[in-house]
Amino acid sequence: MDSYIIQIQPRDEITVIIDKIINTLADRVYIVVPDNSRIAQSALNFRLIKRESEALGKEVIVVSSNVQVQSLALKSGLQVHMETEEFKQGTGHYESHEDRPARLSDVFIASRPARKQIAIPKNKIKAEE
Repeated sequence: MDSYIIQIQPRDEITVIIDKIINTLADRVYIVVPDNSRIAQSALNFRLIKRESEALGKEVIVVSSNVQVQSLALKSGLQVHMETEEFKQGTGHYESHEDRPARLSDVFIASRPARKQIAIPKNKIKAEE
């Protein structure tokens, strides 16, 4: 299962975050939410993320060290992961290489029609001969 990490900025609106989820090809998406994030102000934001991820058939995991963020995400039916140094560096212990989240350096950004961007793991790109 391909994984991708989305680093949320404190001022990101929910529409920006959902757009990022839609435009990644990964089946599993980790959303790293900072303590002072706008989306952490309402459970409605997490419910919207849950609804969109289910419609897309994607597994979304909220990553945060903030207990309030974790609580809102869990109440909305999302999975939660504690933010750790290993996670930030992408060096945590996972059952297989495929389960490990991609770091931004492991991702190639490709343009889609309508000026949207998608993330494609580098190991999924075939070299042209």
